[in-house]
Amino acid sequence: MNMDIGKVPGTYVLILEVKSPLIKDVGVLGELYFKPGVYAYAGSALGPGGLLGRISRHVNKSKRVKWHIDYLTTDGRVDVKAIVYTETYLKHECCLAKNLAEYGEVVKGFGSTDCKQGCIGHLVYFGEQDARSVVKITCDVFTLCELNPSVLWL
Repeated sequence: MNMDIGKVPGTYVLILEVKSPLIKDVGVLGELYFKPGVYAYAGSALGPGGLLGRISRHVNKSKRVKWHIDYLTTDGRVDVKAIVYTETYLKHECCLAKNLAEYGEVVKGFGSTDCKQGCIGHLVYFGEQDARSVVKITCDVFTLCELNPSVLWL
């Protein structure tokens, strides 16, 4: 893990690759089908562990399932390819999720059951696009949301 990411608050987007079809029982959302391809998940890290704590948790496969994204990140058929992030004390994940949705297919309800801004979901499917293309789109979306993105490749 790049130690340049500190315990500072921030907003991030995980770039994930689902390597084969998945059917997962995702808590209150029930059974969901995940097609192979690249996904982007928008989240915030405003707690005491900040970006370092949250991102470290997401890349660790061994953890208690707590959030929707954990159902994917704990699966051996899913890889976190990159993280686009920025330091901020404000929640910008909804701006990111809504704008990323313009480029892909939103997984309804995923990561947004407690969303107060009416997001359809915080996970977007980009199909067979490669991770580099999705990182580029994500960086453009950060700029659109008036955020300065940094990228960590895994």
